Amino acid sequence: MDSGIKTWHSRELKLFRGQEEQSQAEVTQTFKLSNFETAISGQMFRIILLIALLTSEVSSWKTGMRRAVGGALVAFGLNGLNIYVDPSFAVSGGGKDFANKDLRDGEMKLEGGKFVGKDFTQVLANDVSFKGANLQGARFYKANLNKADFSGADLGTASLEDAGLEGTIFDDANLAGAYISSSFEAVGSINNVDFTDALIPSKTQANLCSRSDVGGTNTKSGVSTSESLMCP
Repeated sequence: MDSGIKTWHSRELKLFRGQEEQSQAEVTQTFKLSNFETAISGQMFRIILLIALLTSEVSSWKTGMRRAVGGALVAFGLNGLNIYVDPSFAVSGGGKDFANKDLRDGEMKLEGGKFVGKDFTQVLANDVSFKGANLQGARFYKANLNKADFSGADLGTASLEDAGLEGTIFDDANLAGAYISSSFEAVGSINNVDFTDALIPSKTQANLCSRSDVGGTNTKSGVSTSESLMCP
């Protein structure tokens, strides 16, 4: 076996063994599983943890862990158990908070607001300003966000799956750990965006790296946009 592979394997195995007990306790708390042992056996939990480690940077194994378990709960149809899953781990869906609402009338102040984990599924928010808003873990599944402004907004771990994003501004926004689909390629500006650990289709990632506005550094995190996108 190649020495580099041996070193990598040894490092991952050590992390796997060292974090397993801590991870299981954290996931139990995060997902509020009243019968976690019944929901996911010890062997299945180890498989999920290993997947999380293999698909995440070592420095961000918790993000991978949380997403892997969230996916497992959906994949195995554990809806008969007493399980609560935080909205920030959802990808598709909707049906609460601001879902399907028209936010264009200006009645609600969105700039600088706090909307952590809120559901904006299929909202009409084209030309709406979300500047400086805290939208961590929020869900914008199939939302109309064309020409909206998210400058300086915190969208960490948020979902922008299949959202309309033509001409949308994300200057200096935090998109760390966010779920991004191919529709993101139509955005208007990504100057100084932090994409650390964002889930992005490989083709979309390559297209974003070829843009002229991937330079610069996020003013809050100090992370380079091109580096956070892992551009070559």
